[in-house]
This record gives sequence, structure tokens and C-alpha cells, in this order.
Amino acid sequence: MQVVLLMAVAIWIAVQIQGTPVLQLDYYSSYLAPLALIALPLQGGELGAGLGRRSIVTLELAALGLFALARWLIVPVVPDLWLRARPWLEPRLSAWLWGSSIDHESAFVALVGIAAGLVAVLALRANNYPRLRWIVFALGFAVACVAGPPYMPSAKVQSGSAYYEETLAAHRFISQHIGRRDLRFWYKCPPGTRRPMRSVSSTFLWGPVLLNYNENMPVLSKDEANMLGPQTRLVLLAPTVEETEAARAPLRTFGFDYHLVAQREFGSGDLSLAVVIVDLARIGDVGTR
Repeated sequence: MQVVLLMAVAIWIAVQIQGTPVLQLDYYSSYLAPLALIALPLQGGELGAGLGRRSIVTLELAALGLFALARWLIVPVVPDLWLRARPWLEPRLSAWLWGSSIDHESAFVALVGIAAGLVAVLALRANNYPRLRWIVFALGFAVACVAGPPYMPSAKVQSGSAYYEETLAAHRFISQHIGRRDLRFWYKCPPGTRRPMRSVSSTFLWGPVLLNYNENMPVLSKDEANMLGPQTRLVLLAPTVEETEAARAPLRTFGFDYHLVAQREFGSGDLSLAVVIVDLARIGDVGTR
């Protein structure tokens, strides 16, 4: 299982180097978690060998308390740690990460978790004192588990059912209007947004349909414009239909315009999402359609 985990990590790294940011997007990198958890018990031998039921229960309760303590101590100080590390680290994260919409603070938190996890595993390998190595391992593992994005929704926040239903409805609407043209998605997805823009594009495999991982509409580079052509069917996502008009000016800079295929608005409030599907054409050809 350890070999399987190492091979999976190698494949993820290779895909990342090729240009698809699977390691920095949690819903891709999370596929490595089950393999890591299965391989983890193989690192330290049989911890509970020779212990009675009462001792094992005591260890379990102590581990639970340690995890609660780590969450209570680590989570509040992470923002301050980020502020201290930001002047040095943020320029490097900008150079390392693909996509302008990746939240650098979330990336920093992930790096903290990775560092704590490595310390935990190395403690099992490098320390000859059983009690000390398990204490260090437990501390490192507890920090690694709480130094990450919160996946469990708060009880005070509306459940994800509305988010899921909106994503599904938008996907079905877009699927009805794909046609035989080359499909591309373009939108602005700032960190912390609740709108399912990335979720909708992910239902079409995300990376292959994005403008070179451009999630910062209306910014458009020459390389990204070269991915477009008269056969492109472009899906614009924004909070409102009016905001999708921001895409027209940069497209015209590179000799493109578009005509409307279909549009529809979904959700409301923080979940409001406008889907505008257009066909690209060279400037001057739009009026003849």
C-alpha cells in the first residue's frame, strides 16, 4: 500500500507539472487521502500490542482530547502566522501556483498541514524512544488534521443541497446547448465565493474546458486568446447577466465578438449565477448571422 501511495503521488505531481493543478485543488488532491490513511498505520508497528481494553480506550480518549486541543490552539493562530509569512511566501506562491483565483492563505494552511504530517511520519522513523516518537507523531498528526480548509458545513449555514441543485440545473442547461463546437468556460472566481462557478465547469472536466485556467474574467492574455476561434462556444458565468458583458471588450481586442445562443439565471443572493452561452465569431461576422 505504501508503494501504491507513492505511485499515486508521483502521478499527481506529473499531472501538476504538465499544467493541471491537481495538487492545489482540494477536491482533486483529496483522492490521495484514503491511500495515505491506509498506509499510515504501517509506519509505526503495532501500538496497541499487549494493551488491555481499558488502556486502549484511555489512549483513544487521550487522542480525541489531543485533536480537540490542537483545533482550539492551531486554528485561531493560523491567520497571524499567514500575516507573518505573507511578505516572503506570497510572491513564491504566485510563482508556484496555477490560476490567479487560488487562495494563497488556503495554500499556506495546506503547507502547514503537510509540514506537520511529515514531522509526524519522520518521528516514527527517526526516533528510538517509543513513547517520545508516538507523542511527536500524535501532535504532528493532530496539527495536520486541523490545518486545512473546513469541509464540514456549519450548523448555522444552509446545507449544500441548494448549491448541489443549482450546479446540477446549470449543468443540464449547458448540456442542452453544447452542440458540436469547441466548448470553453470563462468566469471570475474570487477566493471565498459561494457561487458554484468552478463546480459547474468541473462537471465538464474543468481543466480541458477552461481558458488556460483563467478564472479571472475579463483578463485575457494572448496565449489564452489563441485557444479561441470561430468554432468556439463560450460559456460565461457571472453573478448577473449584465456582468458577463465585461467579456466583450477583451475579446474584441483580439478580433473576436460573439452572438447569444442562450442564457438563464439560477439561484438568488450569494448563490445567484447567470449562465450566458455565446458563439464566437470574427468582428464583422456577427451581424451577418
